[in-house]
Amino acid sequence: MLFNKKSQEINELLLKENKRLKQENQQLHEALNELEQYKQEYSGLINHVTSLKKEYIKKLEEFEKLENDYKKELNQIIENNQDGD
Repeated sequence: MLFNKKSQEINELLLKENKRLKQENQQLHEALNELEQYKQEYSGLINHVTSLKKEYIKKLEEFEKLENDYKKELNQIIENNQDGD
């Protein structure tokens, strides 16, 4: 009789612990899924920023070329005006 009561108490304790562990496992899976979503979003943002950086560098190079072209033209105009004086 005493053995059955102890056995039942142990069984109840194990069931209670099993339930707790299952809940904890579920919470960890949810957290892991959320973390994976953040990881994918972060990776997407990195790719987007990398693309923007490349575009920015290209536009900056185009601007610098345009700026140099205008400086050359301006210098030619200034030289032509000085020659005409």
